[in-house]
Amino acid sequence: PLLPGYLEHALWGLDVRGYHLSNILMQILCAIALMSLVDRLGGGRDGMAGLGAGLLVLLAPSAGESVVWIMQRMVLMTSLFMLWGLLLWLRGIEGDRRGPRLLALFMLVLALLSKEIALVLPGLFFLLELMRGPNGSTAGQRMRSACRWALPSAALIALYFLLRYLFWGRLVNSYAGMEVMDYARHNRVFERFGATLLNGLLPANPDLLGRGPALALRAAMALGFGVALLRGALLWTRSSRHRLTAALGAALALLTILPIAPIVWVDERLFNARFFHGPMLGVAMIAAPALFARMPGRGAGLLDPLGRLAGMTLVIAYAVSLSAQLVAFDRASDQILGIRAGLVALQEERARLGQPAPRIVALDVPDQYLGVPTLEYSLTQAMKPPLTKPEVSVVALLARDRLRPGFWLGDLDRQIETRDWPRSGLVFVECRSLPFGVRPIFGPRAGPRGASPPRPTLPADLSYRGNGGAEPDFVFESSNEAAVAFRLLFRTPEIDFEFGPRLVPGLNCEEIAPGRFRFRPSMADPSQPDLPDLWERVVRKPLPRPLPLTWRIGSLDADGRTIALSIDQRLLVFDTGSR
Repeated sequence: PLLPGYLEHALWGLDVRGYHLSNILMQILCAIALMSLVDRLGGGRDGMAGLGAGLLVLLAPSAGESVVWIMQRMVLMTSLFMLWGLLLWLRGIEGDRRGPRLLALFMLVLALLSKEIALVLPGLFFLLELMRGPNGSTAGQRMRSACRWALPSAALIALYFLLRYLFWGRLVNSYAGMEVMDYARHNRVFERFGATLLNGLLPANPDLLGRGPALALRAAMALGFGVALLRGALLWTRSSRHRLTAALGAALALLTILPIAPIVWVDERLFNARFFHGPMLGVAMIAAPALFARMPGRGAGLLDPLGRLAGMTLVIAYAVSLSAQLVAFDRASDQILGIRAGLVALQEERARLGQPAPRIVALDVPDQYLGVPTLEYSLTQAMKPPLTKPEVSVVALLARDRLRPGFWLGDLDRQIETRDWPRSGLVFVECRSLPFGVRPIFGPRAGPRGASPPRPTLPADLSYRGNGGAEPDFVFESSNEAAVAFRLLFRTPEIDFEFGPRLVPGLNCEEIAPGRFRFRPSMADPSQPDLPDLWERVVRKPLPRPLPLTWRIGSLDADGRTIALSIDQRLLVFDTGSR
């Protein structure tokens, strides 16, 4: 899959329209190849069956990720090479010729180099040999031919596994950075397998369409498949060619989904639906002939119009659902471009002001939009040349229920250490959805006021911490002899005023060195005994998102008046609990 991208780069450069055009053409070629395969298996007597299969594949909403997500062309390439391989193998069987079969084995090699699921193709070759031999061949002759031609396929697969082991030192790779079964448990893959099949066969995004229209589309799809089951059962008893097409389609669907069952899950928004591209080829091979092929024998006058009406209903429902899903892809593209443009503009503004290049930390980065994968873990890649000039250093902190922010905080610590980033260069931003873009999580910095203002030292500016551990020490220095007390002032974006306890040295504020003081939130405020423990009751409670705090120190005279204010400091508090 990287090879055509490399070649296209010389042609299209960074114009993504060219890459999208290539993916769309590959999807069209897949539909044409399936149409030809179904038509050939049916004896070329009823082109409507092949046309219906091609339309179902071309318009399947579950194929959206595979086509629109450029890098997922690996799915399209695998499907295309597999279908071409089946067509060539069928031609070799019909003419009992070696040449087309050797070309089909070459298609197997290309498919294997595209995606591992092509390992199932020799099984389909074997099934074709058993069920569709040259005219007049016996079952024994077909079995001997199938076994003889299984040998080169087995040799190619053995070579594939050998090379795989030499490259990676293992036969089975991890998936998404996790062992396969760990991934299955983490994403409840087996628990949601029934929902995955439902969402793959009756795909309609309710978040985009609304519950009512999505339910109506699913009902229309279910009607089409219901009629396909009825007519397919009758065709099975009346047509040997239909039995071959249905058997091959069932084998294709099962063999392309069962080997990857631990990693296949499709939610109702069609997230992860790219895994359903191969199985959908098999489903179309079963459903389209059952709906569009002419029924031999009695009942054709009633069943043929019923089948074609149900078939067109299914095709139209797929087309409407796909059209809606493409809107989600457009909005997801707006999301990516908006966030990237916001980050670049922020960096350019700092450069214009003569400030150092920022290391941007993006909070609550959306990993999908209405089921469409967007930035996910790739925000850092989206901000590098040649996509962005100059490079914007980004750490994405995804504050989501299924991810623990503590992990991302540790990753941020490692990046600061390994890249030698000064913490003063960190800029925290929040990703917006209306309009798409970013917003600095802290507003303009408040400067110092008054004579000899206090100087806050800990926690450090733009530091961050989890709220599940020990409370922090707030440490500051003051050289103003007129100051007899202090006030620790907090502000958050959710509250438009500053609040905080009064600090009295010797009562709730410890002088740890001359002119250097330390306060802990649990010390509260002696002048307000009802004031709750700030850290315990306010900050440490479970948070739906990171809590940004600005804090500063005010010096108070004997009358309680504020005579000086420090510069503000920025503190991010993350919920790092068991979520």
